[in-house]
Amino acid sequence: MAEDASGAAPKSGNRGAGPLGRWPIGRRLAAGFVVLMLLMAGLGIVAQIQMARLADQTVNLYRHPFAVSNAVLQVRADILAIHRTMKDLAVSNDLVRLEAAAGIVAGYEQAIFNHFEIINDRFLGDRAMVQAAEQAIADWRPIRDQVITLTTEGAHQEAAAITRGIGAEQVARIDDAVGALHAFARGKAAEFMGTSEAIRTRAVTTMWGWLAGSIALGFVVAIVISRSITVPMAGMTGAVSRLAQGDDRATVPGTARSDEIGRMARALAILRDRLLARDEPTTTPADAEPVPTTGAAGGSPETRDRLTGAPH
Repeated sequence: MAEDASGAAPKSGNRGAGPLGRWPIGRRLAAGFVVLMLLMAGLGIVAQIQMARLADQTVNLYRHPFAVSNAVLQVRADILAIHRTMKDLAVSNDLVRLEAAAGIVAGYEQAIFNHFEIINDRFLGDRAMVQAAEQAIADWRPIRDQVITLTTEGAHQEAAAITRGIGAEQVARIDDAVGALHAFARGKAAEFMGTSEAIRTRAVTTMWGWLAGSIALGFVVAIVISRSITVPMAGMTGAVSRLAQGDDRATVPGTARSDEIGRMARALAILRDRLLARDEPTTTPADAEPVPTTGAAGGSPETRDRLTGAPH
């Protein structure tokens, strides 16, 4: 029953090992470590993807609705400043102050056009809404020019009447058009916030799900690798204990394995077979019983006397 010179394993205790049984223990441990690293890397990739989506949504929220809302608020503030300046200008008798006020109005108007460049670039709604607001502001300019002309000519009452009348009505139309832009931007911001919240919730759910799956899979991998080592080692320990108790015919499990445990099992099986061979009894010539001799020269004295006829 000993292992032959070709290295073939004895058949006693041969049980087919699973796929892990054909791997060395070091490779199994390395494979388990690689699986854990892949799970961690997967978790990191999922987290990165979710964070990137949330960051993109935040950038869109800032770049479009917030930027448009801020620009619209600036436009409203500049329109209010122009309207207030025009009221003061209509009752002014000082030509120097009149020219200065006209310059202030022109500066506010240029700032409004600059804000509309941002609105045109980042507004996500119907472009006709932006064009309507710009047209309302453009229609206000001839009214202001008429007020300035009347004020310069000294017709303060007519200038003030235009400012309080068609001028105020045009300002109201501008405010309505600009207000529609602001309302749309606020609605879009709320929509983006809802989307961001949904992405955040989905990201948290995905992260927890991936984490739970990773823990469960890691636990399974650890159990499988651990049992692939501890179970055959327990069998080996039992075989060694039986041999130590004098059971020379104890079955050694795991001799068919190709890993370190299999090599230990085959070495233990060889040791068992040598112990068994040493304890078997052997027959030698010295232990054989004597056989009676039937020849003429042999036999007992009485037999010889009968054969020869000699007297006793």
